[in-house]
Amino acid sequence: MKVEEVVAQLRNLPPAPRVMPMLLKLLSDINTSSDDIVQLLELDAGLVAKFLNISNSAYYGGRGDITDIGEAVARLGFKEIYRIVTNIYAKAFVGKSMNSYQIKAEERWFNSVATGIVMEMLTKRLGHGDPATTYTIGLLHDLGKTAIDEVFDHQYKEVLSAVSNQQITLQEAEQKVFGFDHAQVAAALMRSWEFPEEIIEPIECQFEINNAHVYKYEACMLHLSRWVCASIGGAPGTSAWAFSLDESVFEVLECSEQIAMQLILESKDELMKKEDLLKL
Repeated sequence: MKVEEVVAQLRNLPPAPRVMPMLLKLLSDINTSSDDIVQLLELDAGLVAKFLNISNSAYYGGRGDITDIGEAVARLGFKEIYRIVTNIYAKAFVGKSMNSYQIKAEERWFNSVATGIVMEMLTKRLGHGDPATTYTIGLLHDLGKTAIDEVFDHQYKEVLSAVSNQQITLQEAEQKVFGFDHAQVAAALMRSWEFPEEIIEPIECQFEINNAHVYKYEACMLHLSRWVCASIGGAPGTSAWAFSLDESVFEVLECSEQIAMQLILESKDELMKKEDLLKL
């Protein structure tokens, strides 16, 4: 079976998050106005309701007095608007439990948010890339697991068996059993949703960083961020240990292992500060 055929079989995923890639495009345009943002968000009535609820939450210092989307945009600013919208959509895809991977909903959401936050921290530390983009990459990095869990639920035990018996990584086991891994499935799904390649390619190449052509730097950032999250206990699932760090990322990113160790410590503090994000 080809990756595209897996995507075609999906039946239980939420509707395509059409606003996300469009919003990211707007934010990259210096001429974008608040009205442009409001008009885009209003395309999704369900999104608006959730958006207003979160805007009034304690995390954003809300007092329950934000009653319309325009006021929320004006008060919170574009950066936080994007974070809220991204988290709302992401929760529908990567905030649910998965039987095949043996991951609980809260564990998976923690891993997704943690990876996004570490990506954002790494972006600022290295001075490379856009934090909103890299946060999205981290947040959606294991989107493909959702698709595999739906299509190959009963067959996935073969993957876990291969990991255990052959002592190989989860990605290698998926390749052996299916002929592709969850990163490649995520890429196919996101291309069908018309996400930009700057988000798709790093996710697709998070295991095979040398396969990245244009966005190898971001793929290396994601690869390292996944390792950092695993180090703080943010990699859930029966075979979470089955991940091999490609140390060539340090050369590509021009950073040391010491920076990675600092990120491990700092990310714990950052996650505590943003604890409310994990409860969305």
